Amino acid sequence: MLLLAIEQSTSCCSVALMRDGTLIGTKAWSDGIHKRQQLFTALPELLAEHGLGAKDIEHFVVGTGPGSFAGIRIAISACHGLAQPSHRPVSGIASTATLAWRELQADPDPRILVVGDARRETFWCAAYALDNHQLSTVLEPQLISPDTFTDQIEGACVLLSPDMDRIGDALRAAAEGRCRLVNEKRIPDACDLAQLANAELALGRE
Repeated sequence: MLLLAIEQSTSCCSVALMRDGTLIGTKAWSDGIHKRQQLFTALPELLAEHGLGAKDIEHFVVGTGPGSFAGIRIAISACHGLAQPSHRPVSGIASTATLAWRELQADPDPRILVVGDARRETFWCAAYALDNHQLSTVLEPQLISPDTFTDQIEGACVLLSPDMDRIGDALRAAAEGRCRLVNEKRIPDACDLAQLANAELALGRE
């Protein structure tokens, strides 16, 4: 199966091609909030490099955030526009799930808490864990007060964020002595999205 993944929930955007579970190509770019249309240059280039057209893609998957509304909207619209002529399926996977999936490949034991900046003195958060080697959603992405998100922290928790540059101080204070904090900013990526989508499809969960 030939799968195309698009991730645009942050300013670090990417697309990836996967054939039968193996990544065969990817493109990534970092653009300003008003330049999401670069997808429509990067994507045709990626397909052309592999001698493919939109009609060859058998499944489309897009990262659904939380994150940039404009970037996510454009990615979803692009997937549906490319999929419609051939009636190919389009799936959406939370970008928070992709971040948790990447972390759990290195350490499958903890509960992963992903927290981001929703602006206006509000955070968003979501939590995941592995259950019989399958990604399980412990807490669906939701808005939460910075004063109360610490209620989600447990002893076996790993805390990470794509917004460490903006809310890192608050996360460090909350995590101290309570859970392991990933100090580096973690950005969702289309390669990880494709791998998670492939695993979910293999389980019949897409």
